[in-house]
Amino acid sequence: MRRKLTPLALVAVLALGGCTREPDLQQKSEAEVVTALRSYADDIGTVFTMPITNFRTNTVACEQNGGVPATDGTFDLSGHGKYIVKPGSHVALLRSVAEHWLAQGYEVDPLREVGNGGQLTGRNPADGISVTLTSGDPEVIAFLAATPCYKSR
Repeated sequence: MRRKLTPLALVAVLALGGCTREPDLQQKSEAEVVTALRSYADDIGTVFTMPITNFRTNTVACEQNGGVPATDGTFDLSGHGKYIVKPGSHVALLRSVAEHWLAQGYEVDPLREVGNGGQLTGRNPADGISVTLTSGDPEVIAFLAATPCYKSR
């Protein structure tokens, strides 16, 4: 049975921390950030030799101190989707992505293996985008990404 990713994506984005305001925000359009998240998903798909499916993004206002949504046009984005993979291949695929990210200079948390699956999180220090790959369903690895806060272009 396949599970919906929407509740999982929401929990993961909250766990990744979403965006908190930093003094010198990059200025980008929403379309530029969506394209960046899609390129992360496609890059992982290249490692998996499997394209992402059900790719979606969500844009929200950044938070001011105290968790109040900003009204100045600053925003962050989250993205989610899934890869349909061969059962039993999850850990090997996640290890391949970890090696790929490390070679690109990402900060990579240790792979947490759970049964035949696991969870892997990496952050690209060049742009602050964090990606988590989570598996549990025998045929699915979920993609969850969160961006830092941006000034709208």
